[in-house]
Amino acid sequence: MTSKLVVNTIEADTGISSVSFASSISMSSTSKFHFSNAGIDIGADTNINRPTAGVLGFNINSSEKLRINSSGIVQIGNTENPTNYNVKDIMLGNHSGNHGLTILSGTGNGGYIMFSDNNGGGSNAYRGQIEYQHNGDYMRFITATAERLRITSAGKVGINTDGPSQQFTSYAASGYPVLANGPSNGIGLGGNGVIVFGNKDLASYGSGAIDASNFAIKISGSEKLSITSGNVNIGVNASSNPFTYLRFGGSQYGAADIRPTDEGSHKVGLAFYVDGTADTTINPTEKLRVNSSGSVGINETSPDTKLHITHSNATEDVLKLEANPVSAGTGERSRMIFQITQSNGQSMKLGHIASHSLNNWGGELAFHTKPANGSPNNSTSETMRLHANGAVTKPQTPAFMAYGGSQSISAGNYIVFTQENYDTQGNYNTSNGIFTAPIAGKYLFTITGLYTNNSSTPPHKYVWHLNNVNQGVLAEWQDGSISGSYNTIGNSSIIYQLAVNDTVRIYVEAGNAHISGGQTRYCGYLLG
Repeated sequence: MTSKLVVNTIEADTGISSVSFASSISMSSTSKFHFSNAGIDIGADTNINRPTAGVLGFNINSSEKLRINSSGIVQIGNTENPTNYNVKDIMLGNHSGNHGLTILSGTGNGGYIMFSDNNGGGSNAYRGQIEYQHNGDYMRFITATAERLRITSAGKVGINTDGPSQQFTSYAASGYPVLANGPSNGIGLGGNGVIVFGNKDLASYGSGAIDASNFAIKISGSEKLSITSGNVNIGVNASSNPFTYLRFGGSQYGAADIRPTDEGSHKVGLAFYVDGTADTTINPTEKLRVNSSGSVGINETSPDTKLHITHSNATEDVLKLEANPVSAGTGERSRMIFQITQSNGQSMKLGHIASHSLNNWGGELAFHTKPANGSPNNSTSETMRLHANGAVTKPQTPAFMAYGGSQSISAGNYIVFTQENYDTQGNYNTSNGIFTAPIAGKYLFTITGLYTNNSSTPPHKYVWHLNNVNQGVLAEWQDGSISGSYNTIGNSSIIYQLAVNDTVRIYVEAGNAHISGGQTRYCGYLLG
């Protein structure tokens, strides 16, 4: 092998200016080059030097860019004292401007930062890892060799899941996916916050919602409230504690409760409690109860009617129907309605009681009922009114007044009045003189101004016929002093207890009767 050393110029101060080699220089294993602290220049702008004891520095453009010290610490872009820092194997950047680390990878590959405590290699060589995959544009974080967190290209964050469906998705096979624990523990949802349990689409929600198939609230591991299929359950269905209640308020401000009541045989009612004590104690008492039969008790724990009100003050107002606001003047104000509905769905109003206001702050009560007209509707008519002055009127009570008819009715015939002043329900027949009772009750009948015919002679006898049978003398005259002229034989009245469809007529048993125009009046009235 041929080697040579050529010295082109020899300087007096250094001895050697430059040296070129035609080939390599071979040295023994114990031989070495020795340079001064100034190091080696590579071209005009690059230098490798020894800036201080135990430190190798790399200069470019007359300034240091990288150094390695005797502890193996690599410093890039700074000359800081490593002893000022705790973690310092690589010290990158300085305290001026922006600095960072760029990992270059292929478009279908990933960039990695790996963490290892196993110098034996193998599948567990890396215990931790930060990775960015350009194929999919997601970042993931690995601890204990398993993925723990992922951020997708859409910015969705998944903890213990590689496919987060929402902006934040946390999965836990056991324990709590999210736990707030600390002096200010809590989870805040700003704006239109929504909490969803299960796999549901948040886009379908408005604001302020909690959604779950089954929702439960537990205290010390024991379920106290649950919402299932729209039902809210308070407490648990256990024989040891079957009845709990809902309380409003508390502390020094009193309380109000809604409590279930045990009626036995698995029947449960509901009671409402309020606190009327003017002190700081919590002492609610029951004021209203609804039992399992649907009966309501006010100040009554055992209601035996659909509405049972118990009160201790005999003069206190118990029930009020108030129309508010209403305009001044007269007219109907409030109604109490009575209704029935049959099993086939047909419904009708049986009647109602209506309050009426009058001018000068007066008041009346009107009673309306539905006629039996074969139609299941809500049409009613007023049948009685209690007036402000205490008077009672019953405009639909059977009543009539009849007059006019034949001037001569001979014995063996019925007297027929052919005209009427009024007949509230049309119960008197002007063609045959029959009154037919529309309902059972006591009826008063009167007749005034009944005359004898001027051609008749005694005896004169007129009788009441009930269902065409004599049931009493209306008038009778045996004295011959009134024969051959028109004479008033008298007035008569009678009260009968009639059944529905009973008939009443006036029968001429002897003599000859005379109806004197408008002077003879025949009346009937239902007393009750």
